[in-house]
Amino acid sequence: MSFTIHKILASIPNEAERWAAIEDAPFNARSGKRQWTADGAKRLVGQQVDRPVTVEEKVRAVRDLTRDDEVAVKVTASLLRRPETAAALPAADRVRVVR
Repeated sequence: MSFTIHKILASIPNEAERWAAIEDAPFNARSGKRQWTADGAKRLVGQQVDRPVTVEEKVRAVRDLTRDDEVAVKVTASLLRRPETAAALPAADRVRVVR
């Protein structure tokens, strides 16, 4: 296991839990084996991953990328130009966004 993985998992404060986590590597679908990846270790300790997979991870990545209000305004306008996206938004939220 790489130093990077150990460094990420070092944030688990309890040493016994940390070693148990190290030994219990998650299944990696890309390799077909149980092994640690940097993203797998980050998921375990609650850090932001480099390659988001779940909806929650993707939302967090977008939120982080749109911290700047100027960027957020442009992204919001761009997304609301997509009819299927605007239609999926509840009416109350659409009104709030327009305001």
